Amino acid sequence: MKKTVTRLISLFKAKKNQATDGGEKTAPNSMVLLKKRFTLQFVFLFLLPICLMCTLYFFIYQKQILVEKQIARLEKKTQKLCQMQLKKERYHQKYANCDSNYISHHVEPLKFLSSDVEKLSQIKGINYSPLQKRLEFLKGGENKLTFIEKEQRKSNFYSEVELISEHSVDVNYNDIRKLITLIEGVKIGELVPNIHRPELFIKKIHLIKKDKSDENKAFTMDLELLQRGNYEKDT
Repeated sequence: MKKTVTRLISLFKAKKNQATDGGEKTAPNSMVLLKKRFTLQFVFLFLLPICLMCTLYFFIYQKQILVEKQIARLEKKTQKLCQMQLKKERYHQKYANCDSNYISHHVEPLKFLSSDVEKLSQIKGINYSPLQKRLEFLKGGENKLTFIEKEQRKSNFYSEVELISEHSVDVNYNDIRKLITLIEGVKIGELVPNIHRPELFIKKIHLIKKDKSDENKAFTMDLELLQRGNYEKDT
């Protein structure tokens, strides 16, 4: 009986010691958890302002890039407009004194095959019908250039019109040289461009040889011209 009581007391003490040891082990674990929570909260509170500042800086930086791109785009547009305006002013200065009716004043009045007219006129008493008709054709208005408007366009700098000859005319080499000088503004020998010439080009020229003679070759000619003139675009 005495041994039994002693054994029970020993078991009770052993359980008590185990409970005491377990409590001592639990207390440090709780402290560790509290420290971890405090550390995480501190890190979160410390990093939150930094994250917000970085985010704000990112948006400000993006906006700044966008503004810089817009400024660069405006600068390019401004430079382009200035260049266009400068080209426009130079173009208007170059052709400021041009004759707006240049073709009707200087090209259409031209008389062609003057050497043939002179030779035929020297023949006294022309009774041969073909020669008489030829002389009348060359001296009359049938062998003069007249142009009709084909198409008209407008741009920022000028107005542009395409002209085609209303009918064919007979010409020789000298007549073609005169036309090239008057229309294209090219100096050929003693032929000098007209100072009142507008921006004028030969767009197409069609020549058909009339005879096989090497002397004073004659051609039937059709012309297509392109003329440009000063034009202020409506704003």
